[in-house]
Amino acid sequence: MVTPEELKEYLQNQYQIDDDDSLFSIVVQTNESRTQVVIVQIIDVKGQPFCRILSRIGNLDTYGINKALSIMTDKLMGGLVKIDEMTYVIHGFSLNSLDTPNDINLMIEIIAYAADDIEKEILGVDNN
Repeated sequence: MVTPEELKEYLQNQYQIDDDDSLFSIVVQTNESRTQVVIVQIIDVKGQPFCRILSRIGNLDTYGINKALSIMTDKLMGGLVKIDEMTYVIHGFSLNSLDTPNDINLMIEIIAYAADDIEKEILGVDNN
């Protein structure tokens, strides 16, 4: 099990990030010309430590959301949420499921690449 403090320290040491104690913004290079911003949030749910990873796709209309949902069927993890007018790929999990803090790296990458793939296919631009 990884504690929130261990994960915070790891994220601060591993990535160049903007953080406000429990909300971290990380830029992931998805290829030579594209990047994707990933938000990692550590939250308490009924006394248990959880983590939420989000990566913004952009403002999608109904067609875009349906297309994004279809693309997500081929992805290993993540779902879609809409916050205000923006659509995000999201994944949440208990910190109890991590053996070490660096176990989060693969999840950050998977979410970043999923959002970038959708953004590229539907919007055709690199907004993040």
